[in-house]
Amino acid sequence: MLTSLFWAGNGIAGRLAATSNIEPLALTFWRWLAALAFIVPFALPYIFAERVALVRHWRILTILGALSVTAFTAFYYYALSLSTAINVTLVAATMPAAIVGLSWLLFRETVTSRALIGMLVAFIGVVAIIARGDVSVLWELGFNPGDLVALGAVFTWALYSVLLRYRPRELHSLTFLTGIILPGVIINLVVLLIDADSVSVTFNWSNVALIAYVGLFPSVLAYVFFNSGVKAVGANISGQFGYLVPLFAAFLAVAILGETFETYHFIGMTVIFAGLYLASRSRT
Repeated sequence: MLTSLFWAGNGIAGRLAATSNIEPLALTFWRWLAALAFIVPFALPYIFAERVALVRHWRILTILGALSVTAFTAFYYYALSLSTAINVTLVAATMPAAIVGLSWLLFRETVTSRALIGMLVAFIGVVAIIARGDVSVLWELGFNPGDLVALGAVFTWALYSVLLRYRPRELHSLTFLTGIILPGVIINLVVLLIDADSVSVTFNWSNVALIAYVGLFPSVLAYVFFNSGVKAVGANISGQFGYLVPLFAAFLAVAILGETFETYHFIGMTVIFAGLYLASRSRT
């Protein structure tokens, strides 16, 4: 749940970055460089103790880093720079279904009918929030190329989630996170060197605060929590909690942007939690 809360704040930060003329690639790079700065002082003892295993598993760590740190983040911020937060949220709400679909396609991981019903119920709750309780709103949204970019974010995160089954179990969570962030930052840097115009950022107080937020909460903390969740209950169940992102985004909009909490928010919240309950109970 905390992962979803931090990611909801990441969506708002992404829109703020777009209005502050921070390029998506630049925000991706500075976000993960900040995350690396946050995590390394705490991870160093574990990295030193597990350095042999860290080097041994560099291939899977690089793949996971390229998918999550580089590709997913860049796709997501590009989508927010090209489309509305509502549209991106609606597209991102397909992520749990994408995780289930890829789990079945790649590993034939089955899903119970109860979990499928829970997933559908939760998705209905998401739609209720996005549509503001009025189905006709969905027909008026209008989609643009940014929404197709958001599909890239959905696919890369779903692939990252199902490939977490290959996460080296002997690595501490901080070692593992450092191991995927570092290659991701290096890939981001190479891309920025190719497209130098995308790296410029005005380091005023608001932009520094924005980068600090995305570097700590939706990066370090959210990834630690999500990876732990997948380890505990699997990718399919963990993915269902992505339905909470638009709900938390609505709460943040009320708290930060002064928007009003409406009846449809409460209805959507209730339906989402009911769907999550059904999905999570399907394992027992």
